[in-house]
Amino acid sequence: MPDVERFPSKIGGWCIWAAAAILGFVWAITIRQMMGDSPDVGMVVVMAVATAFAVWVLTSIYYVVTTDYLETHGAGWHRVIPLAQIRTMKPSDSILAAPAASTDRIELAGDFGVVLVSPRDKAGFVRAILDRAPGVTADETLRKLVAEGLS
Repeated sequence: MPDVERFPSKIGGWCIWAAAAILGFVWAITIRQMMGDSPDVGMVVVMAVATAFAVWVLTSIYYVVTTDYLETHGAGWHRVIPLAQIRTMKPSDSILAAPAASTDRIELAGDFGVVLVSPRDKAGFVRAILDRAPGVTADETLRKLVAEGLS
């Protein structure tokens, strides 16, 4: 078992479609405005920055499992949760705000409250937590993922 394992977030199709729809709509307005009598180049710059920001937010979410901690990272924030404080893990499809770009999530609960994560490699993530914190109670569905090596 490596001392540190990194797990990128899964990016759900709904997230990509929502971002594409919103950005596509605003880009269409921007392009139409640029074809008018008084084009505003500043608007294109603003839209380019907004698009880059949306891509950054979606692709910057990841989780790190160390010997003693779970770290959640994304879009400029960082949270550290001691593995000893995690009590339970179970699947979740909650749409509550979370460091996750998919609704295919894992709910971690413990002394810190609740955090939702959506690692692309669910089986690897659950295995990494259970290997380091054997006192964590994992839902049977998650235990099967680990046993079968599925994501």
